[in-house]
Amino acid sequence: MVKQNLKLMQSSFLKTMSIIFFALLAGQLIFIAIAFFIVTNNPPQSQTDDMLNIIVPILVGSGLFISNFMFRQLLGKIKNDSSFEIKLEAYRSALIIRYALLEGPSIFSTVAYLLSGNIIFLAFSGVMVLAFMTNMPSRNKATQDLNLSSIETDKL
Repeated sequence: MVKQNLKLMQSSFLKTMSIIFFALLAGQLIFIAIAFFIVTNNPPQSQTDDMLNIIVPILVGSGLFISNFMFRQLLGKIKNDSSFEIKLEAYRSALIIRYALLEGPSIFSTVAYLLSGNIIFLAFSGVMVLAFMTNMPSRNKATQDLNLSSIETDKL
C-alpha cells in the first residue's frame, strides 16, 4: 500500500508542479488584467510615485537575482541526498520558493501600477511574468537540475 502511494506521488510530481505553476501564473495575469482595466476606466488622482520609482526596480532586480541564487543553493543541497523521494520533495520546495520570489515582485509592481497609473510598473510586472514563465516545470529541467539517472527520470 505504501509503495503504491509512493509510486502515485512520483508519477504525479510533474502534474502537481504544473498545476501549481499555472495557478500562480494565472493569478498574476488575471491581477494584471484587472489592474489594467481599473486604471484605464478610473485613473488614480495622485501621481506620487517617486518612492515607487526606486522600490519597484530594486524589488524586481532583487527578485530575479535572489530567486536564481536561492534555487541554486537549494539544488546544491538536493544533489547530496541519495533518496529519490527526498530529492523530489526538496525540489518541489525549491521550485515553490523560486516561484514565490518571482511572483512577489510581480504582484508588488502591479499594485504600484494601481496606485500610480504609471505604465512602467506594469512593464516590470510583465518582465517578472516572463521570467516566471521561463521556469515552467518539465521532465527535462528536473532531470538536469537534479542530475537524475535514467531510472530516476523514468519515475518522474
